[in-house]
Amino acid sequence: MSRVNPSTALAEAVSWYSSLLLALMLVLSCCESGEGGEFSTVEMEKMFVERPWPCDEIYVVKEGETLHTISEKCGDPYIVEENPHIHDPDDVFPGLVIKITPFKNRGELDLQVLIVETGDLFGYIGTQGSPLHHHHHHRRDHHRENNEILSDHPLKPTKLFVFGDSYADTGNIRKSLGNSWKEPYGSTFPGKPAGRFSDGRVLTDYLAKFLGLKSPLAYTWMKLGGKKLRNGLNFAYGGSGVFNTYGSLLPNMSTQIDFFDKLMNESVYTKWDLQSSVVLVCLAGNDYGAYVSNGGTAQGLQNFIPLVINQLGLNLKRIHGLGATKVAVTSLEPLGCLPRMTETSSFQQCNASQNLAVGYHNLLLQQTVAKLNNDTKSSTFFILDLYNSFTTVLQQKGDYQGNLRFETPLKPCCMGINSAYSCGSVDNKGVKLYTVCNDPKSAFFWDGSHPTEAGWRAVYTTLKSSLEQVFKFY
Repeated sequence: MSRVNPSTALAEAVSWYSSLLLALMLVLSCCESGEGGEFSTVEMEKMFVERPWPCDEIYVVKEGETLHTISEKCGDPYIVEENPHIHDPDDVFPGLVIKITPFKNRGELDLQVLIVETGDLFGYIGTQGSPLHHHHHHRRDHHRENNEILSDHPLKPTKLFVFGDSYADTGNIRKSLGNSWKEPYGSTFPGKPAGRFSDGRVLTDYLAKFLGLKSPLAYTWMKLGGKKLRNGLNFAYGGSGVFNTYGSLLPNMSTQIDFFDKLMNESVYTKWDLQSSVVLVCLAGNDYGAYVSNGGTAQGLQNFIPLVINQLGLNLKRIHGLGATKVAVTSLEPLGCLPRMTETSSFQQCNASQNLAVGYHNLLLQQTVAKLNNDTKSSTFFILDLYNSFTTVLQQKGDYQGNLRFETPLKPCCMGINSAYSCGSVDNKGVKLYTVCNDPKSAFFWDGSHPTEAGWRAVYTTLKSSLEQVFKFY
């Protein structure tokens, strides 16, 4: 197969996603959307009914279908190779979105080549068993060269600094604003509500564990920190985004960086501290939720996604300017698979059209990270692929080692007694208006948006081998 120029391939893919999103928005403008402005899978499927090919290029798996039957039906024998998010050919589910390239169009852009090429360029952190790490044996030398470039700091990092939202927050959000300070949050760890949006540990905790560090203290509590400040500091606030999401109640990511910049000016931390540390930047989609809540239209989403990515890029550039040499930024998780989106299907099916929009976000993120690394002539920035890691765990209904099993992976452990309530809701007499599963370890999701501690552990397991390639200090 001929080698595709990474920049050209990525530009074509972004253009392809943009065009597809535009078509989606045009359809949505003519159709009644679901509750809260959600896209429906049925509407997405209607987009392509006039296609002359036997299958849509963006194909939504239907009930009872397997990759084998789809391959025969659509005339595409390379479905697995073209879809890096599929790791077990026997485990597909209704609503899964896959790319189809009929054999007669084999000369068109190959998405697998795109991801392999751009993955090398971006320092893209894939998942255990991902096609990024299998097949393509003829490219091993290129992978080895890239990993050596990424590992230009072989010593263990001394600190972890964190910016972002509820996927990383370990206690910053005000008690009056977050359910994370209410029971039953924190029931697994530390045994009581402590500000984490889960029953226990979150992404920050697992990344710190990998780096051999204690989880950094939440910025809100730094005055009580003392020696704990030597582990770094967590500036992430649940519910925040790159823009204001709840007015001035929550500091957006730029403000979070302001907090850190102020500490550096006060010599609480030095540039050397940042140069010898890792920075985690987490963005889980609150900007898009706020966009819809504030009256944003489906048609305008195509233009809003690049604005979010552009601001995120400015934030990353600023963090690098402060002295950061290793910055992990998360890709957007499959929003269409969050329980608040799958509830309408009784937690059986992901919202395929929402995941399509997520794909556009993630492609633009890849492009931005590539440009930043090119402009800085470094490998400072790399992507933690939450999209593929979430998808892998949900498809396999557990971690790849078989230590964790999630029989109904789309159903949350903790949920309101009806749609008017959520996990942690109580009435004015303190009576619980939610239910909790018997064993949080049996559920991937804790509430409508966040994984359980077991869910995060499964995600971490899928990322660990790739993290080890980036941080070769063992």
